[in-house]
Amino acid sequence: MTTLAQVKRVTRPLLERNSDLALVGRLVVIKPVRHLIRGVLIDRSPNPVKHRPVWLVSFLFKPWTLLGERWGERLFTKRGSVLQDLSDPERNLEVARIMSAQMRLPVRERRYPESWGGWVAYDPTVADEMCEVIEEQALPMLRALQSIDDFVAFTADRSRFPWTRLGPNYSDEPFVFAAQGNFEAAVAACTRLVAEEPAGPRVKELLRLLADGDRQGVAALLHVWEAEAVKRLRLESVWEPTPFPIEAAA
Repeated sequence: MTTLAQVKRVTRPLLERNSDLALVGRLVVIKPVRHLIRGVLIDRSPNPVKHRPVWLVSFLFKPWTLLGERWGERLFTKRGSVLQDLSDPERNLEVARIMSAQMRLPVRERRYPESWGGWVAYDPTVADEMCEVIEEQALPMLRALQSIDDFVAFTADRSRFPWTRLGPNYSDEPFVFAAQGNFEAAVAACTRLVAEEPAGPRVKELLRLLADGDRQGVAALLHVWEAEAVKRLRLESVWEPTPFPIEAAA
């Protein structure tokens, strides 16, 4: 995997050109953080000499918050990547052979065909190109997501997220609907979550507050979860606590 020092090096031009960005570990995050986390994760890759940038958006006010690709996508070099087209069995076999041979070498000696594309850490041009791709493909889209309502509209788009869209998946919906003040939808989703999965007491606490119509209690619980997620992800320096829509509607 690439090192944190390499991540700092490759993202330096991006941070210098964009004052609303901060680097927290491997995450380039748009600041300030208010309920939503928007950014690009320079993730670990199975290939130890390559970066794996993924744009993502998620929300912080739930009992568990992990950075992933439910609402996100990998960013590829401008010339593409061998991983973008895995439909040719013969090509896949050749890729597997090369990977197998390279994995037997020390990390610093591994080299892959240039035609494969990818963000190779030892390529001196990778920083400029990666920063340009992030600025062109990810940041305009992510900066437009300013509110929870924006997030709901974006992640509910079936054409963008056919399998992970917000709506049919009840593992995240209770918290989003609760934050919006949509008690009917929140109760329905939370009831399903509690009934169909071994949810912990914290989700059951949310359901109780929703069932009681306790807007202040729901908001207070969401604030607690958000603060815990911010601490867990080390985002304290870029976080601005703000009221939820449910509080404005109270």
